[in-house]
Amino acid sequence: MRIAIPVFHGVDELDAIGPYEILRSAASEPPGLEVVLCALDAPSVIEGAHGLRIEVRDAIPSTCDWVIVPGGGWMRGDQGVRAQIAQTKLARELQRLRATGAGMASVCTGAMLLSAAGFLRGRPCTTHQVAREALEKNGGVLVDARVVDDGDVITAGGVTSGIDLAFHLVARLCGEAAAERASKRAEHPRTASIWTRG
Repeated sequence: MRIAIPVFHGVDELDAIGPYEILRSAASEPPGLEVVLCALDAPSVIEGAHGLRIEVRDAIPSTCDWVIVPGGGWMRGDQGVRAQIAQTKLARELQRLRATGAGMASVCTGAMLLSAAGFLRGRPCTTHQVAREALEKNGGVLVDARVVDDGDVITAGGVTSGIDLAFHLVARLCGEAAAERASKRAEHPRTASIWTRG
């Protein structure tokens, strides 16, 4: 079960690293998780929104089971999510992966990249408070929850909700017991509000 987390200049570090750590800690749970931090132009060094430099060795894979798109930089235009939307290349990569059957997930304003790729129109979703109005204008159906699971598309709210998203994904892919073990390892309770369809 391969999960790709693409990063880019201006990415919010915790949006990417929070889910990465939780999912990597659950990697040995059946059916087995392979978690890849990747970038469009890898190998490369990505500078996050708060100055952390991340050495990325892996390019975005040709196929995967899930993609988790982090946010960051929504209030800026020169880097982060807004820049990625303007450049269109990452959105096209997401469309390509979606066409191969990959599920899509986002943390924070990463939802705006899913929206730009055309995945959220008419669908329940959430994002960081600074982008909720824009997401709704783009056709997203906003839900008041930390994690919104609409089957093949999952979105999470603000920055720290990426950890809640990761626990939820572990529960979906590996079972509730695995998610509980991940929660205990992280010493982070699974108390987040989660909306699921039906």
